[in-house]
Amino acid sequence: MSDKSFPLDAYKEQPIADQVAALRLRLNATVTQLEEFRNNTFISIDFQGTDVAAGRGGKMSHDKKDKRGYYLEGVDISIRLDSPHYYVKIDGPQTTMDAATISSSSQLDLNLSLGTFGPVPTTGASTGMVIGSAFSSTIEDWRVENISDDVAIQHNYRMAACGDGARYNQPKDLVDMSAGGQMSGAPLHEVPHISIANMPLVSSGIFVSRSKQVSDVKLLVDATAHLAYVEKTFEVFDVKIKTKTERVTWSFVHLIPVSEVKE
Repeated sequence: MSDKSFPLDAYKEQPIADQVAALRLRLNATVTQLEEFRNNTFISIDFQGTDVAAGRGGKMSHDKKDKRGYYLEGVDISIRLDSPHYYVKIDGPQTTMDAATISSSSQLDLNLSLGTFGPVPTTGASTGMVIGSAFSSTIEDWRVENISDDVAIQHNYRMAACGDGARYNQPKDLVDMSAGGQMSGAPLHEVPHISIANMPLVSSGIFVSRSKQVSDVKLLVDATAHLAYVEKTFEVFDVKIKTKTERVTWSFVHLIPVSEVKE
């Protein structure tokens, strides 16, 4: 067996109004070659340690009962290789529903005697060796939509609740339109702090080649942050809501020198 890791450590910023959004990317790509799997090359990816911040220092340009923003309401992640010889075998996290702790497990159990591989058993012992990663992080008030296919690992992270637990699906949901809220002038809900400060991303996955590969490949990563601003004015029996949305996309190209990894 031979494997080698190729990390990428990057930091990018983008000014939005009077604040600065930022992505801190901690990516690790591991190439695994095995004598028992002559027809496959494995490339494992994980984002452990990666996070996105709507405002550097954990502050928004506006944070009052009638104006809030810009806060992070979504992050789209796309991870793919620039080679048609690989496909996505497994990735995580799976689609979740407002879980406080989100786990990402992308591991393959390699049966060295049979030359087969599949997900790590949830019970019992491994049948061979395990490659890939498994980790978790606390991401309260958010959910994940897994829309990956054979070509790309794609995860959409979405804000699912306001700071006081009220449901959130779009910017206007930040306005408290409950009976009690309207009696108080329909103030804006608080924004969960994780939607302002560093929010962890827990994406991971494994690409497998359909035939043994020795050529270098490029890993292409796109991260799009959805940032929202909400402003409301209240008059008797009338609430006027103004929203703005900004999108920032950070793109990375990471060379993975497969040719350096020998069985």
